Amino acid sequence: MKNSVSFDNQNLVMPIENSFNQKQKRNVNPSQFDFTVGDFCFNLKDKIGSGKFSIVYKGYNITNGKRVGIKQMKQSQFQTPKMEQLLMNEIEVNRKLKSNHIVQMHDLIYQDIWIYMILELCPEGDLETYLEEAGGMLDEEESLDILTQILEGLKTLIYHGYIHRDMKPANIMKKGQTYKLADFGMATKVDTAGRDFIQEQVGSPLYMAPQILQNQKYTVKSDIWSIGLIFYQMLFGKTPWPARDIQSLISAIKEIPLRFPYDYPIGEQAKHFIKGCLQIEESDRFNWEQVFSHPIFNVNNKGHLEYGYKFDDKFKNIMRDLQQAAYLYQLFSRFDDLITFFESNHIFNQLKTLDFISQKEYVDSDELIRIFQEYDFVDLQDPASHILMDIKEIIKQNKYDIKSIFNVYLGQNAEKLNLTQFTKILHQFLPGLHDKEIEHCFEAFDNDNDGLISFQEFEYHLNFGITNSYKQKDKIKTKGMKIAEEIRTIIVEQNTTLKQLFFQFDHGNTRQLDFEQFKSFINYIKPEMHENDIKDLFQFFDERKTSHVSLGNLEKVINKNSSLQAKRKSIFIMH
Repeated sequence: MKNSVSFDNQNLVMPIENSFNQKQKRNVNPSQFDFTVGDFCFNLKDKIGSGKFSIVYKGYNITNGKRVGIKQMKQSQFQTPKMEQLLMNEIEVNRKLKSNHIVQMHDLIYQDIWIYMILELCPEGDLETYLEEAGGMLDEEESLDILTQILEGLKTLIYHGYIHRDMKPANIMKKGQTYKLADFGMATKVDTAGRDFIQEQVGSPLYMAPQILQNQKYTVKSDIWSIGLIFYQMLFGKTPWPARDIQSLISAIKEIPLRFPYDYPIGEQAKHFIKGCLQIEESDRFNWEQVFSHPIFNVNNKGHLEYGYKFDDKFKNIMRDLQQAAYLYQLFSRFDDLITFFESNHIFNQLKTLDFISQKEYVDSDELIRIFQEYDFVDLQDPASHILMDIKEIIKQNKYDIKSIFNVYLGQNAEKLNLTQFTKILHQFLPGLHDKEIEHCFEAFDNDNDGLISFQEFEYHLNFGITNSYKQKDKIKTKGMKIAEEIRTIIVEQNTTLKQLFFQFDHGNTRQLDFEQFKSFINYIKPEMHENDIKDLFQFFDERKTSHVSLGNLEKVINKNSSLQAKRKSIFIMH
């Protein structure tokens, strides 16, 4: 039976009456269901969703057989003023707002220890689930259609003087091909012209505007930031900045420019819309009028942005590594020190072929920096790379010691991690990871494919790109590994062997080369190699610091690091 319940002797809610509850022919037998709530019934097995404070079941209206969503919440959760206000917000917004793009509430029932919201059923679930089922991203046309529907719901919200404050894919429901806003617990009344400032920190961190993340005052424009992120995520299957905790997200937003994946060009207007929504400063961000009237919603404004130049895979791989290193080392102004002469030369040769600079006698750094900052060369098909980037950022922000982490989860008398132990480590950083995501990461870390992860493998993947006050990056090792792989490739291309080449320069037949001999050896293989690269390579191969490079050590290092480098580039290309 329906009851109107009060907290603190105040009558807070009234049953919501509408045509939905008008008596019709009964065609549902309540005895066949686990629970009956007023004129509605449901089974526990028909759970279709859950949140922090509620579980949603598929149910039925006993009086007419129509399917409904039944949101079940414990009354005890709403005893504090703050929690009580969240409940009142959701009830008030749902009662006032009527739109085909807002999930409607049909009834509100208090029964025993529970509160039940009877909602419009959206059987296809939420946008988050739909994106996962679609492989993470959608094409531009479908993304734009969903964005248009989301904004239709937001128009109603704004018109009535509310902002949502918890916009995210999980709060956008799908009913057929119609998308609807849901979950208005964080919604609040505000001056929609943007004159009122709000201080309260609410919402889901990944989609929060920077002002909310930093506990600063914000305005109605906070939802616009969230809209830009959701649209970006639909298009590219990820958000622009790597983060799994608030501090690393704030750092990423401040330090990484908004980039668009190079391999997935989108329309100019789509790009302009996202840029306008994702301005860090509220004064620079679109207002709601600019959002609703943006040219992207003009039906005649279609077509993709086709870049006027093409980069090969090697160029893109180098730029991926640069972008990762530039963020983790904060070296935007001096990133060239991290790459080899071959790599930098390859980039500039590519740039010289582009129409917009082909008439120049030289390539200035501004051109490279513009490309570096505007385009994201991430491999969107790599399921493990984003996870690894997030873990490394957490390690960097919290100054964790990799060796200590490894040893804590290592079994007794064991030297390597199995999948179970590796899973525990990943869950320490990212509790929400799915089994499949962990399996992808495990396969990526397991360089020798023995089903276990050694500390060397663990350290190799987690140390690449990490530096701070207590651990500096070994630049010589990184450059040496890259050059070693290039040497191996050249040897294969010339159909020779390392040993045959080596003995051409080992004049004393000592099976080792001093620096001058080593320099001649490298120059024979690659005449244009810069001397600084040769010096770094010599130090890298001279592991025993004897001022000589032996044939055995050269073979061992090149073979070992070429396989590691190949696997890292194929699996862990960062953004």
